[in-house]
Amino acid sequence: LKQSTTLSNGAQFSSLVSPKHGLNMNYWQYSTTINYTTATAQTIFTDPQIIDWGSGGASGISDIGTFAQIVQPQLVDVLNSTYQLNCDDPSYASMYPNPWPYNNIHYYAVVKPPTPDVVFDWKVWLVGFEYVNGQPYLFGTIHFVWEP
Repeated sequence: LKQSTTLSNGAQFSSLVSPKHGLNMNYWQYSTTINYTTATAQTIFTDPQIIDWGSGGASGISDIGTFAQIVQPQLVDVLNSTYQLNCDDPSYASMYPNPWPYNNIHYYAVVKPPTPDVVFDWKVWLVGFEYVNGQPYLFGTIHFVWEP
């Protein structure tokens, strides 16, 4: 995931997506779910489609743009950090009701921990996987950041 996202490799990214259900991507917890199939994920980094990814902060301002403009930089920021990886642990997102809405789908919390002197600048992506024929595939993602 890190390699395909950092290098904008659509073919590699697509190979990670569940062939059964695709990838349900939420940039914010309550935003519209965007589903990428193995076919549409191949062009995820170059697709010019403008998407309303929703609003996750107190500002109420929606994040609007392509996957490459809005989502990819946040994924890369977390995946290029000295991240923590926790299985089925919504600790950083626990202040939100039902942070992981997919029953029977396990996930990793990929956490960019807070800067020691700042404390409130953490980011987390919950990244869920489903198994198809014994192989793990991306099933869903939800992005969280600290907010007052």
